[in-house]
Amino acid sequence: MWKYFEEQANIRKTKCLVLDATSRICGHLVAGKNATNLKAHLSVHHSDQFKEFSEAEQEKKTALTKTR
Repeated sequence: MWKYFEEQANIRKTKCLVLDATSRICGHLVAGKNATNLKAHLSVHHSDQFKEFSEAEQEKKTALTKTR
């Protein structure tokens, strides 16, 4: 998740670092650092990155179940 966001502790928000088609940072500030809010921003505004994140999370879960 933190590949796409950077905490702005001084203002209690998290800044989106995803680049758009013109290589500009999104810069949207999400309230706090709640993972659900961050995922929602990716889902709505950056579908490619959300898909990448979701697939990586699924791979982690699969790897954990195999080691148990």
